[in-house]
Amino acid sequence: MNRIWYHNGEHLTSTPNCVICKKEITPGPNDPGAYGHSADPIARGTCCDGCHADVLVARIRQKDGE
Repeated sequence: MNRIWYHNGEHLTSTPNCVICKKEITPGPNDPGAYGHSADPIARGTCCDGCHADVLVARIRQKDGE
């Protein structure tokens, strides 16, 4: 199945890469469709499963005011 990928409203011709580690976003246990996760607050864009753990920690720290 061919997918149409969008990033910030812009059509992409290939699978997006993680904005943090720059690797291709592939299916994982938390993202079986390989759509990626929001990388906010670390970066603007989409991140992979591996970097998403760091993003979650950053969000918790941001919420706690650290």
